[in-house]
Amino acid sequence: MLNSLNGCHVLITQSQPGNQRLAQYIQQCGGQATCYPVLKAQPLPISSYKSAACHEADVLIFLSEHAVYHAAPILNQLNSIPQVIAVGPATAHALEQYGISQVIVPHTFNKNGIAELPYFDDEPKNVVVLTSQSNQKIQPSLKKLLTKKNHRVITLYTHAMIHHSLMHSMAYFRDDITYDVMTIHSASALVGLAAAVQNSPLLSSLPVCTISSSLAQIVRQSGLFQDIMASPEPTSIGISQCLQTWWQHKTTQYAL
Repeated sequence: MLNSLNGCHVLITQSQPGNQRLAQYIQQCGGQATCYPVLKAQPLPISSYKSAACHEADVLIFLSEHAVYHAAPILNQLNSIPQVIAVGPATAHALEQYGISQVIVPHTFNKNGIAELPYFDDEPKNVVVLTSQSNQKIQPSLKKLLTKKNHRVITLYTHAMIHHSLMHSMAYFRDDITYDVMTIHSASALVGLAAAVQNSPLLSSLPVCTISSSLAQIVRQSGLFQDIMASPEPTSIGISQCLQTWWQHKTTQYAL
């Protein structure tokens, strides 16, 4: 909606390249966007065993854009492409850049949406899940959800999300810069933000927009932030719409 974010300065903590898409949506709505990627993706070595598993898989599941980019060497070596599932539209778009257009995307853009796909209601399949090592501790894992349905699942960690240095963070928090709201895109990013909050207490007073209700609950439990909202879906469009609704409500209150 044109000018629906006019006067709103959004601090985006998402990593590249997703943060650029969200910034574009915010700017199209008249807002100002500053990209502060708390995390960056670091590629991990892929064993010959797991590489071979991709060649023998019935289905490859990609849980992020980063997983697609860091699995590119494997994709380029496949003689034939098995069924491919992407967690959401952005991941599906990343796959298109490698010539993979026949992609299943669940209606709900998360691991539960993938596990509930009718595709997994038939005979057992050989499944390879390509994801970040940072998701290793998040339970229940997609592997566990699909194993319950008698599928054979291997998890391939293509990359790790690591935190930028505190010096990098402090460049975004100066007395001469004012933000109205901040986005949070993962529990891992929350860890990096905790260090930033200690060095810039005003940061904790910012309203935050999370990508899901489950992440909003994690942020709430951390105690770092008090004013928390959740996007209806973990996409740039969903987050932008959430911000527009919040900003319109906020500016309307001030006008009364």
